[in-house]
Amino acid sequence: MFGISMVLGPIGGGAIIASVGWRAKAKAQVALGNTQLKVYYKLLSNPGMRYHDLGPDYYDRKASTRRQIAYHVGGLGALGFEVTLCRVPEPEPAGSATTPAA
Repeated sequence: MFGISMVLGPIGGGAIIASVGWRAKAKAQVALGNTQLKVYYKLLSNPGMRYHDLGPDYYDRKASTRRQIAYHVGGLGALGFEVTLCRVPEPEPAGSATTPAA
């Protein structure tokens, strides 16, 4: 008679962890397949549509400074605040101090 304590022991615990890892991999593969099917459906259902790659810097552009500023200013505006922003000047590098030419 095997109980829960046997399954959660050192040998059984390894088997449980291995099965969870397999499920995670399978879940990721299904998610990727679903995403690909959505793209294929969209492309095939609209004959004039062409595939447009978003580019390697898509996520960097999505998280750009301007978008973050607009998002946060909008959120503060929704709370009833009026926001005025001004850019803080960047300090000059230490080695590039301006000296008069001799």
